[in-house]
Amino acid sequence: MDTSAIDHVTEMFGYHSTDGSLDERSFSQLLQEGLAYSFLNVPVVSTEIKGDIRCACARMVLPGHATPLFARVFQLFDDSDKGKLTLDKLLAGLEQFLFGSWSDKLQFLFCLTDLNGDGLLSTSEMEEFLQEFRAFYYSMAHAVLLMLQGSKGFGGSDPQLEIRIEVTSCLLAERPRTVSNECARKLHEVDTNNDGYVSEEEWAAAEFLLPVAYGVLLASFVGIADQARVGQFYEQISIEEPSPEPEPIVEVPLELEPERRPFTLEDLRNFTSFKKAVLTFQR
Repeated sequence: MDTSAIDHVTEMFGYHSTDGSLDERSFSQLLQEGLAYSFLNVPVVSTEIKGDIRCACARMVLPGHATPLFARVFQLFDDSDKGKLTLDKLLAGLEQFLFGSWSDKLQFLFCLTDLNGDGLLSTSEMEEFLQEFRAFYYSMAHAVLLMLQGSKGFGGSDPQLEIRIEVTSCLLAERPRTVSNECARKLHEVDTNNDGYVSEEEWAAAEFLLPVAYGVLLASFVGIADQARVGQFYEQISIEEPSPEPEPIVEVPLELEPERRPFTLEDLRNFTSFKKAVLTFQR
């Protein structure tokens, strides 16, 4: 993490912490604030907009608070199981899971997906987690856009805001697409011992097999500390998996029959009957 990221996180920590630490509730509010910035369409977050977001966090009108998703994130950061996070612990968690190596990021995703904490991933866990994140992501986008609509700091400067609110409403109203078959296929590809589950070691090989939602999740949490990512999801909100392109239709050219010579009397002389001569000629 660079100096500006550390300063940004330190400022948020100072606002949300009590007695120099974050409990699970205040940690959730810090996450909500950081994730909300991802859906803004402003070059710089003004004091007014920041105030509106923090009021929304305090009033618990933004999604995420007291959800299993945020609880699992808190547990990952609180590896000593003290129920509280100091600033050093928060920065260390962000540095490891979000700005560390790719193996650290995969470990972060594995732990979030391992809903029962048994160290093994199943198809049902992956399906449940992706649906959980989908609902949270669209709910957060919708809540932030509605907040912007009524924000004096935003001033109604974006004529596309109404359209984006309608888009998020439609996405939330849609029946979630079941991705069990896709999850099963992806997990099967990394299940090297074919026991029906994926261990953390097997998961480490899943870099190019993860659904799109995992990339969005990482980008969301990285955006908490990276101010340059303000508005990173404003233009494109949907995280649905792209539909597979249909297989191209390959036109096989018709095989032209070779040009045949005319049937002659000479052909008849070589065979005892006309039928045999014709059959041989046709071959």
